[in-house]
Amino acid sequence: MASESYDRRKNRAAARDREESAAGKDIGGIPPTEKPSRRDGCERDLLKYLLTYHRESFGFDFSADHLDFIAEIERAILHGGAKAQAMPRGSGKTTIILLALCWAIAYGHRRFVVLIGSEKESATELADDFRTIWETNDRLLADFPEIAYPVRELEGVVQRAKTQTSAGQQTHLRWSGTKLVTPHVQRSDGTWTRQCCVRAVGLLGRIRGMKYTTAAGEVLRPDVVLVEDFQTDESAASEVQCAKRERKIAAGILGLAGPGKTMAAFCTCTVIRWGDAADRILNRTIYPRWKGRRCKLVNKWPTDYASGGGLWAKYTEIRDAEIAAENEQHPKATAFYRKNQKAMDAGADVPWAARKYPHEHSAVEHAVNLRHDNPDSFDAEYQNEPKDDAAEATAFRVLTSDEYCTLAGGIKRGTVPEWATTVTVGIDVQKDVLFWVVVAVGEGFAGSVIDYGAFPKQPDGYFSRADVSVTLEKATGLEGKAAIVEGLTRLCDDLFARRYPGDAGGSFRIERGLVDSGAWTAAIYRWARETPHPVLPCMGFGVGATKKPWADTKTRRGERVGYGWRMPPVTKTTAARRVDIDTNTWKSDLLRRFTISPGLAGRWTLFQRTATAHRMWADHMAAEYPTEVSASGRTVFEWKCRTGKENDFLDATIYAAVAANLAGVEHPEAAPAKRRRKALPKSAAATGSRRRSVRNDTRETDLDANDRREKPAKSAKLSISEMRAAKRRG
Repeated sequence: MASESYDRRKNRAAARDREESAAGKDIGGIPPTEKPSRRDGCERDLLKYLLTYHRESFGFDFSADHLDFIAEIERAILHGGAKAQAMPRGSGKTTIILLALCWAIAYGHRRFVVLIGSEKESATELADDFRTIWETNDRLLADFPEIAYPVRELEGVVQRAKTQTSAGQQTHLRWSGTKLVTPHVQRSDGTWTRQCCVRAVGLLGRIRGMKYTTAAGEVLRPDVVLVEDFQTDESAASEVQCAKRERKIAAGILGLAGPGKTMAAFCTCTVIRWGDAADRILNRTIYPRWKGRRCKLVNKWPTDYASGGGLWAKYTEIRDAEIAAENEQHPKATAFYRKNQKAMDAGADVPWAARKYPHEHSAVEHAVNLRHDNPDSFDAEYQNEPKDDAAEATAFRVLTSDEYCTLAGGIKRGTVPEWATTVTVGIDVQKDVLFWVVVAVGEGFAGSVIDYGAFPKQPDGYFSRADVSVTLEKATGLEGKAAIVEGLTRLCDDLFARRYPGDAGGSFRIERGLVDSGAWTAAIYRWARETPHPVLPCMGFGVGATKKPWADTKTRRGERVGYGWRMPPVTKTTAARRVDIDTNTWKSDLLRRFTISPGLAGRWTLFQRTATAHRMWADHMAAEYPTEVSASGRTVFEWKCRTGKENDFLDATIYAAVAANLAGVEHPEAAPAKRRRKALPKSAAATGSRRRSVRNDTRETDLDANDRREKPAKSAKLSISEMRAAKRRG
C-alpha cells in the first residue's frame, strides 16, 4: 500500500514537471500586428521599408547612387534579375542588401535566401547579422510578430528552438549555425505562416542542389542569393583563384532556382586588383545578366586639384603640418578651404554630399583627404578602378583579359575561316605540361586562333603550372626529359592527324609547327630530327632597342632571316635546324593585330566559346606589358611578364604565328627571306664549278618550296673548302 502511494506521488510529480516544462517551452499565441497600416505601406516599397524599420542603420542620407541601387534591388526581388554592385568602401552596400533580404522574407517575396561569402566563416558572419536584426529590432517585433516573437522568446538560447511551441504546436524554428528557418505558427487572425529558409555557405563550398522541406510539406529551392565581397586579398592575387570564383558566380549562382522560378541574385564586390574576379564580373560586355555597376566616391575631381593647382596644394601643405603637430582635425586647413571653397570645388562631382567627417566642411574636402592619406589603395577601395601598376603609359594599346575573352567570334572551335590559307601550331614546353595553340592565317597575315589546349589534358579548365593535376610523367609513365619527348610525340601524332574543316568547305591539316626548346634543348633537338612531322625547335630572344635588328645584321653562310626570325646555319650534320624568334617584334605585331577593328585587314580573332571558358588563354595573352625604349636611333616596345602571371599560351600563339610565316604566308612588313650568297671566283666559274648547298637537317626539306636546296647563280663565289670539295668531285 505504501509502495502504491509512493508510485502515485512519483507519477503526479512527473506529470507536474512535464506540464511545467511544456508551459516553459510554450510561448503562447502570436501577438497581433501592432500597426498593420505601417506594415502594409512598405510591402512593395523597399526604400520606405528601410527608412521605416531600419533608419538607425544609416548614419547619412542616401546619395543618388544609393537610391538607384535600392530601386534595382527592389525590382530584382519582386520580379527577378541579377545585380553586381561595387561601391566605395563604407557605403553600406552589404547592409542595404541584407536588410532588403529581411524585407523579402518578412513579406514572403522570397522564401529561400542563400548568403555566400568569400569563405565559410564570412558567410556565417552574414547569417549572424541576419539573426541579430530579427532578435533586436523592436519595430520588426511589433509589426512582424509571426517571425520576431518566437525568435525573441528564445532569449538568445538557440537550443530552445528545438522544443519551442506556440499554443501547444511546435514552431519548427531553427536559429543557429549556417541554416536558419523561420517559424511555422498560427497568426492571431488564424492563418498560418509560410516558412522561409536562410543558408550560409562559402563560395567554393557546396552550392548546387540546395533545398528545404517545410513543416507544411513544401519543397523550397533558392530564389534569392547574396554573394558578398567574394574575394580575399590572397584570392585576388591568384589568377587560378580568380578564375575559380568567376566560374562559380557566372555559371553556378543563377541556376540555383527551381524550374519555372525566377531568381534574384546580388553580388556586392570590391575590386582589389586590376583584372581580378570582381573586375571581371562587373564587366557588362562579358556578363550582361549581372548588370555590373561601379560607383565612385568621386566622379570628377575639382579642376584645381586635377591640374595640380596651387589652392589644393596649399591646403595639403597646411593640413600635413597640422597633422604632424598632432592636430588631426586640421582646423587651419579647413578654414583655408572654406575661404576658397568656390574656386577649390569648381568642376567637382562628388555624388554622396553627406559623406564627410564632422571636422570637415564638405564631401569634396573629405575625398581629397582620403586620397592623400591612402594613395596606394584609394583607386581600388574608393573608386573601384585600381590601376595596372605593371604597365607604363605607352602608345601601345594592350588588351585586358576581359577584352581577349570578347574577341570570340562566330567561328566554331576547330573551324578554319574561309579567308585562311594555312594552319600551323605552336607548342610551349614546361616540365609537367605542354601548351599548344593552333592558328589559321591568310592574306595580309590576318589570323584566328582556332584551337588550343594542354597535354596531358587537365580536369580543371583553369590551372597554373604549380597545380598541374595530370603531369607528363604521370601520363606517360616516364621521367624527366623522356616524359617530355614522349608527350611531344603523342601530342604531335594527334594534332598532325587531325583534319580541320573549312568554313567554306574542304578541310585543312597542320602544315608547320614550332616547339619551344628553351630548357630542354638537346632532348628536343633530338626529337625534332626524328619526328616525321614538319616541326622545328625554336628559341625566343628579346631583341631590345640597344641591339641591331636581325634583318640589319650581317648574315652567315646558310642563314635565313625573315620578319622577326632567323634560322642559323647548321654547323654539324647531326644538329637540328632551329628558328630564333625576336619576341619583342612578334609580340608587338601580333598583340596589335588583336586590337584591329572588325572588317579591317590583318585582324586576329578567336573561336567561339564562353568568356569563362576562354579565361585561362586570355589571362596568358594579357600577362605581359610593353615598355617603350629608345636607343641607338630606334624605338622598341620591350615586353615583360607581370609579376605572378603565366604566359605559356601567349608564347605558343607567337610560335604558331611565326610558323605560318615560315610556311609561306607573307607578312606585310617583311622582305623575302634570303640566304647569303657569294659570287663565284672567275676561275671557278670558268670551270663550271658550282656552289654546294649547305647541308641541313632533313626537317628543312619539309619547310617550304622556297627553302629547298637551291642551285646558286653561276657568278656565286665558293669558299676555299667548297672549292676543294668541288675539285675532289671533279
